Amino acid sequence: IHYDTTLPIALVQSSDWQLGQFGVDYDAFQRDMKAILEEPGLYIDIGGDAWQNIIQASKIGSSHNQTPVPVQLGLTVLTFKLLSEKINTVRTGNHSQWSATLTGEDWLGETVKKLKLIYTKHGARVNLKVGNQDYPYMARHIGRYNSSFNPTHSNKQEQRLNYPWARFTVFEHHHVADMEQYRYDGRECVAIRPGTYAVRDDFAEQWGYYGAHVCNPTIVFYPKQDRMVGFKDMYDAIDYLRAARRKIT
Repeated sequence: IHYDTTLPIALVQSSDWQLGQFGVDYDAFQRDMKAILEEPGLYIDIGGDAWQNIIQASKIGSSHNQTPVPVQLGLTVLTFKLLSEKINTVRTGNHSQWSATLTGEDWLGETVKKLKLIYTKHGARVNLKVGNQDYPYMARHIGRYNSSFNPTHSNKQEQRLNYPWARFTVFEHHHVADMEQYRYDGRECVAIRPGTYAVRDDFAEQWGYYGAHVCNPTIVFYPKQDRMVGFKDMYDAIDYLRAARRKIT
């Protein structure tokens, strides 16, 4: 994916929207999507679990906590269409994969194909190029080597063992956000764990998982020098991006 630009750009990592769940912060979702749509040079990777999709028999008890699934799908498609010019990639998650597992049809994959967006399914190496700089990265919905005490442990272990070429890694699913910039193999790297819009989740609270919060970590990339700056908060990244673009112009 090549952004032919002389100005810095930024890439938002957003996942676990859980659209259709009653515990979603829809005000925050609407505000954030509007900000992404209107901000020059700001793009988004849409991660897994865009809609709630409680359809598995083993989880059907949680179906009371969602709107009808067709409504969830409609809201997801409308959001994809609204952001289509801003979407870098789309990936699946365990909630959306439940449909593929039960029916054999990857609804998300087919929908993304119709919208002519890039679909990385469970995860992929993405060769991101900004100007003349390369920033390859790995993004997956679920990673291994997780730690409740050190959220970015999964990212760094995955990089060391599986993705040593990655300039940044993204692993989602746990709803508790974190961002860490560190040095690995002589290069600046970034580890990202996105948050969620499902700030009240009946399933999570049942099992004692707390700390879920709205958070879309974002990286600003420079096109003429190997430089990327990570921000846990998307709006901090937007402030920096505006200043960086003004400085160059």
